[in-house]
Amino acid sequence: MTKPELHCFIVMTSNGYWGRGQTLMDAALACKKAGARADNYCVASLVVGDDEPEVDGYGFICHGGKEKQGSKLISIGLFKRLGSLYFNPKVTAKA
Repeated sequence: MTKPELHCFIVMTSNGYWGRGQTLMDAALACKKAGARADNYCVASLVVGDDEPEVDGYGFICHGGKEKQGSKLISIGLFKRLGSLYFNPKVTAKA
């Protein structure tokens, strides 16, 4: 059996809050817990090859590094409301 590839979802809001999680909903809830409001615009991304990416003070997603070279950033898209990612029961995206 092969080891599953590392992955992580990242959600960032227009006013600087961000969260990460193993599912899109987990990342959105972490973002809300950090202080974002449900009506904030947000961007969702998937990082493959790194399970602990960070967002720096300028809003750049930092992933990979020496230990996890070859990680990839995949943009999922812009959402009008952060709340639509965790209030919607259809949001169950997993990598």
